[in-house]
Amino acid sequence: MRRKLPSKRTLGVDMGLVSPGAAVIDPESRNMHLFWLRSHVCEPANFSASICKGTFAGWVLHGHCVEREAEAREGKVQLFNRFHDSVNMVTRAAGLVRVECIGLEGFAEAYGASKHLIKLRKTQTMLKQLGGCLRMAVSDMGHDWIEIAPTSVKKKWCGTGKASKEQMYQAWLDWGFPDLFPLLRLQRKLNKRSGQLTKIPKPIHDLVDSVAIAVCASSK
Repeated sequence: MRRKLPSKRTLGVDMGLVSPGAAVIDPESRNMHLFWLRSHVCEPANFSASICKGTFAGWVLHGHCVEREAEAREGKVQLFNRFHDSVNMVTRAAGLVRVECIGLEGFAEAYGASKHLIKLRKTQTMLKQLGGCLRMAVSDMGHDWIEIAPTSVKKKWCGTGKASKEQMYQAWLDWGFPDLFPLLRLQRKLNKRSGQLTKIPKPIHDLVDSVAIAVCASSK
């Protein structure tokens, strides 16, 4: 699969109710910045790591753990506090460099009457509310944005539109990026028989998705 370096300063945003992620790609300085909301006390406030191989060889990867500012409350107020923190994080990321392009994850739809799908649709409704808040914030900053379907992001990143979180992370390593587990001080959970990862924890898969969205948006 052909992998091309982005040519534009790009912000990619992976929307999530618990731990959204944002990535800024800056070809001029050859720096990439990752942003996530603090959710584990073991997460360092920030990190820097050289990218030594692959498409982004010679670049530096920077991690920024953003503290939650909104007061913790219950019910619907708690949900909108999450929105507030997410918007603040994206605003901070967008202000780091003069971004030329912003990529936002598009909305997926779930259809059906099973309990699982009904619950999933409720989550999707809340994600659309968060998406509206983010789009308004981006517009207030004077930026336009590109919406990218999740399947398109996965296909661009690892060759299949149905990629799992584990496949997305393996593609992250294949692109030459450093292993995020030690950088975030998170432990791997391996299958005893196969030795493969059984689960990619937050915020790792959110950060991987945000970089994939930024790469995809930059090529538009």
